[in-house]
Amino acid sequence: MYKILSSLSAWSVVLPFVVGCIFIKYFKKDSILLFSIVVIALAPQLIHFFSPRSKIEMLSYNVYTVIEFLVYFSLFRTKILRRETILLFWFIIGAYIVLSAYFVLQLDLMNRFINEIAVMNGIGCLVLIGAYFYETFLFDKGELTRTNPFFWYLIGILIYSACTTLVYSLWQRILDNPDSILKNLWNLQNIFNILTYILFTIGFTATRTKNIHANK
Repeated sequence: MYKILSSLSAWSVVLPFVVGCIFIKYFKKDSILLFSIVVIALAPQLIHFFSPRSKIEMLSYNVYTVIEFLVYFSLFRTKILRRETILLFWFIIGAYIVLSAYFVLQLDLMNRFINEIAVMNGIGCLVLIGAYFYETFLFDKGELTRTNPFFWYLIGILIYSACTTLVYSLWQRILDNPDSILKNLWNLQNIFNILTYILFTIGFTATRTKNIHANK
C-alpha cells in the first residue's frame, strides 16, 4: 500500500501542473502564487519517485520547503487588513527566517531532510490560516464560497499543514522505529498530499469558470 500511495503522491503534482498550464491565462494573483508552488514542487516530487533517498532529493526537498512557506506567506499577507494582524505576520516571517537559517547552518542540506523546517511550515501556515479566518469573520468578507478559487486553495493548505505538522514532528521517531504502527503515518501524509493537489486543481478550474462568467 505504501509504495502505491507514494507513487500516486509523487505523480499527483502533475495534475494541477497540466491544468494550470492550460488555464494560466485566466489566473489572477492567488492562482499564480499557487501555480508557482506546483511548478517548484515538480522537482522534489518527481526526484522522490525516480531517485528516492538520494542527496539531490534531500537538497530539493529542503530548498522547496523554505520556498513553499514564503509563497504561502505572500498569499495570506494580501488577505490581511488589520494592523495588529499584519504585525503578527511580520513577526512570524521574521522568526521563520531566523530559525530556518539556524537549521540550514547547523544541518547538512544534502544528507538529511530538515523536518524541523517542515514542522515550522505546518505550524506557521496554521497560524496564518487562523488569522485569515479571524479577519474574514470579523469583517464578514463573505469570500469563502465554492466559486472562489481561494476557497479550494485554503482547504488544501489547511489539511496539508495539519498533516505535515503531525507527521514531521514524529519524523525521527518513525525512522528510529520502522516496525512501529507510526509508519502508517506515511500513508496519511501521501493521501493528504494527493488531496491537496486535487484541491489546487479544482481551484485552478474554478478560476477559469469565474473569469468566463465575469466576462459574459
